[in-house]
Amino acid sequence: MVYTQLSVSGTWDAGITWNREHVWPQSLLGVEAGGINIASDLHNLKPADPGENSSRSNKYFDNITSSVAYEPPDEVKGDIARILFYMIVMYDHLSLVDQAPDVYEMALLSVLLSWHELDPVDEFEQNRNDIIYSYQFNRNPFIDYPHFVELVFGGYPYA
Repeated sequence: MVYTQLSVSGTWDAGITWNREHVWPQSLLGVEAGGINIASDLHNLKPADPGENSSRSNKYFDNITSSVAYEPPDEVKGDIARILFYMIVMYDHLSLVDQAPDVYEMALLSVLLSWHELDPVDEFEQNRNDIIYSYQFNRNPFIDYPHFVELVFGGYPYA
């Protein structure tokens, strides 16, 4: 599970053991889940502990957990960042910002850029990209080509 880093059975039990986390919170996507739409994009979905998912809610990402922000484990920070980078190139009405986000926004861009550097692409993330491709027939380019982050975000001040 993405935030607790625990392994559980992959068998679906109606969200009792695990549920689907929208990394870009569904409330900030501006659509309801159901059918095939932005809320069902597999790149944005991760398995999560239901309680931890509720605690995360629609908080943006930061280096501290507070009433408005959430800090995931170091082991998945880069994964989270690359998911959100994918979302803004796949859906051009979405954007990453450096303040509390509104609908169609997610934050904090400067933190996400630093997380991309802190937690490089690993074999698990590459395998997940391959599996998603087998179902959805598209890939997260920031996993296949991590240097695209620098090309897309250019000289953005992050370190």
